[in-house]
Amino acid sequence: MNEKDMYAPVKKLFESMGYLMRSEVLSIDAVAVLGDEIILFEFKKNFNATLLFQAIDRQKASRNVYIVIPHPKKRRDMPKIEHIVKALSLGLITVDVSENKARILIKPPDTKPLNNIRTRAIAAEVKGRSIDGNRAGSKGEKLLTSYREKALKIACVLYKHGEMSAKELRDKGCHKNCAAILRDNHYGWFYPVSKGVYFLTELGFSEIESPLFEELVLILLNE
Repeated sequence: MNEKDMYAPVKKLFESMGYLMRSEVLSIDAVAVLGDEIILFEFKKNFNATLLFQAIDRQKASRNVYIVIPHPKKRRDMPKIEHIVKALSLGLITVDVSENKARILIKPPDTKPLNNIRTRAIAAEVKGRSIDGNRAGSKGEKLLTSYREKALKIACVLYKHGEMSAKELRDKGCHKNCAAILRDNHYGWFYPVSKGVYFLTELGFSEIESPLFEELVLILLNE
């Protein structure tokens, strides 16, 4: 079992309760949003100090933080784990991958929503993604972020319709800040054909035709 294997059962559980679930959000393993409620999740294969430090740091953005671990094989370990989790005002979820099942063992005692810059940034990032294109616990992989999705939308429109200005791209449904995205060219996908008019570089074409975010690209191409 690895951290990515544990994500699917947790996602299934919280989506069945109506939450919007996204993984790898601003360095947080996973986030669930329902109305103004934000739940943060940290996944680890082992219950250890690193996991606890990460979870405590997440409490700056939400009081509703769960740690997620495999269900311990030794039952005698559970009372000690539960005591520490409760003492730190965290929640605890265990996952049995063989059964594809996640169990909520402890809920955080205080889940009143916070409203600070970090909390709002997390909510905006979650709501800015059309799909859940990552898996919690991914290490060293390209991640789907709301910024990448905005850039991909621009790339898909250029791929379909040819060179365009920022205004024409906005008229095709691209983000209001598409001019800045084109100008900054963070991924190297765009180049100016003439003043204010852009098209795709070879790298941009490669990104569209890559299988990495194929699901999202297909959605964007068909909008």
